[in-house]
Amino acid sequence: MEIPKVRGEPKGLIEAVHRRDELLDLYISAHDPALIEVLVKQIQDLQTYIDGVRR
Repeated sequence: MEIPKVRGEPKGLIEAVHRRDELLDLYISAHDPALIEVLVKQIQDLQTYIDGVRR
């Protein structure tokens, strides 16, 4: 399974939310601990960005 690359800053809040949701879908079905670790980090980074934009 290929890990989607988070390419720099999302172009906006909607794109960030879509990326986060896609990564969450992958996380739910992932079984490889290394993949899960990478997905968690990317999801956390996106959520931090989303929280910052919403303020």
